Formats: sequence, C-alpha cells, structure tokens
Amino acid sequence: EAPAVLAQRTISAWETFAEVVAAIDLSGRTRSRDRDARALVTALGTWPDSRGIPELLADAHAGATSTEPMRASARRLAESHAEATDDEVRASIAASVQQTRDWLLSGDLEHNGLLPTPSPLGVLPMGTVVHAAAYQLAVTARDLIPAGAPPQPSLDEFGLGSLIDATGAVAARSGLVAAAVAVGSRTTAGTEVFDGGWTTTFADNDDHPAVLAPEEVLLDLAGGRADFAAATRQLRFRNPRGLLALAPIVD
Repeated sequence: EAPAVLAQRTISAWETFAEVVAAIDLSGRTRSRDRDARALVTALGTWPDSRGIPELLADAHAGATSTEPMRASARRLAESHAEATDDEVRASIAASVQQTRDWLLSGDLEHNGLLPTPSPLGVLPMGTVVHAAAYQLAVTARDLIPAGAPPQPSLDEFGLGSLIDATGAVAARSGLVAAAVAVGSRTTAGTEVFDGGWTTTFADNDDHPAVLAPEEVLLDLAGGRADFAAATRQLRFRNPRGLLALAPIVD
C-alpha cells in the first residue's frame, strides 16, 4: 500500500488507543499477571526517558543496530513513572498520538521512511517501525479489557495489518521469498516478499498461502496471549505448506 495509507492507519490506531485509555481504570487489572493498566499504558507514552520518533531518527542517522528490549523498556518506564498521576499518564499517550501524527503528516516519511533503525524486531525501515506500533497498541488494548477497555474492532484490524507488514519487512531483511495472507472476520492483510523487498496489501490473493481466523485470535496468538490448543480450533489454512517459507522468522 502507499505510505499515506499506512500513515493514516497508524494515526487512527493511536487515536483509537487514546480513546481506550480515557475509558479505563488505570489501577485496574490486566491480562498480565504482574502489570496493572497503569504500567501497560505508561510503557507506550511519550516521556523524557522514552524512545519515540526523534530517538528512532537519531539512531537511524547514527547507524545504531540495537536498542533496549521492549520488555526491559516497559518495566523501566513503569518504575520511573510509577508516581505519575492519571492525568499525566493519559497526557503521555496524547503526546505519543501528536508526535506520531506530526511526523507522518510532515512529509518526512517520504524522505526518511526507509532509513534503517533498530527495533525490537531488529533493524527495519523507519516507517515500518512506526507503523508496527499499531500491532502493539492492538494487543495492549486487548490486555486492558479487564480494566474496562471496550472492544475496538477497528484497532484489531489496524493491528493485524501492522503485524503482517512487519512480517514482510523481517522476511525481506532475511532474504526470504514468500507470500502470506491473514484473513480475519472483518479485514484482510497480505504480504509478498521478493528481491529483498516486500509489499503489503489489504486484499486477499487466492494464489497466496493464508491463515484464516478472527482478528482477535490472530493477535492473541502472535502476542503469546492465547491458549494455543484452544486457538488452533479457530484457525483454518490455505496452502499451509506455502506458509513454511516464513518458518525461519517465526521467532
């Protein structure tokens, strides 16, 4: 898809997540055994010690190849901002929304979107890393359901598209030749990888291998939140052997 399409999906994902955060009890429980809603939300906010778009760009220009693991970063931010008020936590998410919107709509995506920058998935293009946030937002919103988060079907759709796009990027970096489609209940996302690059589309291709399941099942499986045996009962596959081309990057 055109960069403008991925940009708008990313912005919409952040805006929807902000609505989720406004609706929840930040002291409420989550699907995480050891982190409450405040800790999960804090990890996604913009703080003086967080790694946002300016830091991603700085790392790209500096040629950095590694970054702090996501779980370590989340715990560090939760600890350093444990005394933040509810308003401050929500304001940090509003700042993330604004920062993302400003960069994606500034035109800089066209100039620096392909710059390689380190991410939890390794070094990937800057634009891909920013778009990948939609997946993390979707999974986190589902983690926040026990704290009062209302279901967000559109965020699940954005998250699934982000997951497939990131899969294509990692496969391209690994030199794979592959194609895969995720067919959800409401949306479809596919990737085709060739010649060290990839394309992401939001349409089915009957010639490509596919996994079919509700968006929330696919997100929970990818995020390690699902009971695998139960989830697999909701999965269907098309040309499953073709999906094995992606086996080297499953981890």
